[in-house]
Amino acid sequence: MSAKLYDACSIGRPVIVACRGELWRIVEAEGIALAVPHGDLEALAEAVRRVRTDSELGAGLTESARPFARRHLRERQAERLAELIESLADRS
Repeated sequence: MSAKLYDACSIGRPVIVACRGELWRIVEAEGIALAVPHGDLEALAEAVRRVRTDSELGAGLTESARPFARRHLRERQAERLAELIESLADRS
């Protein structure tokens, strides 16, 4: 997944992502952004219109995105990796 998604989610604005595959699945499952098919300019324009006219949608995306970004900070990921390694070492 693109690290840019974490940065975009952390700024406190609704995010629109042109993507496919695993990134699409994550965006949809987490509710952190509007996903549009990669290369579909009409879908992108419609997503922009939706975010601009539906303040509840924008607020909901932002509300989900910021905690998502915090959970995936590189520092937090490094801590989780260290915890996992320690727990595996303790089992030996």
